[in-house]
Amino acid sequence: MNHQIKPDENRLQIFHEGRKRRIFVGELTYNNKTNRYELAYDKKYARSKNAIPIGPELSLFKLHHESEKNKLFPSLQDRIPDKSNPAYEDYCHSQGISPSEKISSSC
Repeated sequence: MNHQIKPDENRLQIFHEGRKRRIFVGELTYNNKTNRYELAYDKKYARSKNAIPIGPELSLFKLHHESEKNKLFPSLQDRIPDKSNPAYEDYCHSQGISPSEKISSSC
């Protein structure tokens, strides 16, 4: 029997892309019950000597961060181009996502 894992639309894994390797940084999730985003750094990444925080408000000294209600962390707000941006389709293809994928209105 072939079991396929259904992607969780409320969960995004974050990686640091280097020249020679890809390092797991952590996971961003959206909690439907609280209407908040949650960032959980990978413990191994956070403790590594070359770790870089995702943003100034997302310190590596704290492994778990929670956003304000209905707001994405400021450092992540401009990471995904707007659909009206002419480069949006190219960006989606480079990241392996469909340009027609639904974007949450709470961002």
